[in-house]
Amino acid sequence: MKIVLQYLSSRRVKAYTLLFVLVFPIGYLVGSFGPRVNQEEDFTTQSCTDPDNPPEHVFCKAGDQLQWEGILRGVDEMNQCFMLTNRVLHNHPGEAGIDRDVEYIVTMYGQERLGGKWRPVLTNDRHKRRIICEKGERECHDVTLIQETYVPYSSYRVNVQMPDASSFVGDVKFSFAYIRDNFTLMELCVKYLLIILVVAIIIVFLRSLQRFHLRDWLNEQVWIAWMLFALFLFDDPFFIVSVVSEGWFLPFLATLLQVTFLALVLFFWLLMLESLRMGSDVKQFSFSTFYVPKLLLCGLIWTTSIVLLTYSRLQQVHDPAYASASNYFGSFMSDFYSPAPACKLVGVGPDLPILRALMGILFGVYCFWFGYLVVRGLEDMGNRVGGTRCFKHFLFTTLATLAFITVGIILRHARPDKQDHKAAGFLSYYFLLNAYIIQLACFYRPSP
Repeated sequence: MKIVLQYLSSRRVKAYTLLFVLVFPIGYLVGSFGPRVNQEEDFTTQSCTDPDNPPEHVFCKAGDQLQWEGILRGVDEMNQCFMLTNRVLHNHPGEAGIDRDVEYIVTMYGQERLGGKWRPVLTNDRHKRRIICEKGERECHDVTLIQETYVPYSSYRVNVQMPDASSFVGDVKFSFAYIRDNFTLMELCVKYLLIILVVAIIIVFLRSLQRFHLRDWLNEQVWIAWMLFALFLFDDPFFIVSVVSEGWFLPFLATLLQVTFLALVLFFWLLMLESLRMGSDVKQFSFSTFYVPKLLLCGLIWTTSIVLLTYSRLQQVHDPAYASASNYFGSFMSDFYSPAPACKLVGVGPDLPILRALMGILFGVYCFWFGYLVVRGLEDMGNRVGGTRCFKHFLFTTLATLAFITVGIILRHARPDKQDHKAAGFLSYYFLLNAYIIQLACFYRPSP
């Protein structure tokens, strides 16, 4: 079966490939003019000079006992989630830096409507948080105290105590952060436009293969068909339901589907690289020798990610103060499905070091295997199928996708104070992954 990629002229293939390469920067540029992702409300510290008529946001300090009470109003389901952080101001910044655990006692109440009854969400929840202050810096690193990944109430009242704060703690700045409703609206429009596009591509791709029996399909066409259905789920068709309904399950399901898609992408890359490199020789391998090793590796990556996510989610459901910024599992996948700092869903505490180490080992093995297939493919460029247009095109687009992903992640971690304040990260990643699978489906259709 001859495919479109083999039928087109080299000039047209290069033009279409260039268009794909421009998707990421175009998405980033368009997103940079979009709405801000986060709305942040910062509260300066105040003394309790009038205990009979305290302000709405008040900070008190008496010796080593510190206490703060604040209220967040006017949020709803369109804000998706919110997070409370604090930043300790060092009393003596000229002294040595500080790196120590400080105990926090957090109490939080929710109110469904103004004037309604305050319902307890957290009651005297005790947690240790690590305070890190660089030498010479007055402001310490941010510490996450509360993270709610859905917003069932319109108002929240929070009381924070630091019973054992020592003399190094001067003032403390508190900040509420949540997703802006106009970003949620933009996210909704983008996701459903992409879903409509993917459904159209699925229909066109499958109709073009109707005249062939399934056993006559190329291996690559079968895998691309599965990836199109996985892409449909990655784009989150349940997003609108998760926004307007209460509960944690649908947002968690969306995260699981995204992790599953990214694990399938890893599996898909190994299949395509080896299949295109070997050509018809791949048919000599049995299912156990060709598929099982790749399934085992990518399945372990997927399983480990799901266990970490499930453990984190269960902890957050029972305790919104569970996750902290210092405990995020900084995996390859977590940088994709966290469109905003206020809505990070992966909080893996220090009680799962073995799984975190296992994930690092698995990714190391995958990178070695991926690199081996790329090198072998480049060595075969001058003979057999290894030198064909199909292998060159797939290798180039895959490496371009990886390069864009790597650059995005590096920039994100290099500038943590600036990350995701615009919709650029969300749009560029979603456009890139959708364009990657869609262009493969267009090129691997049977030629007319």
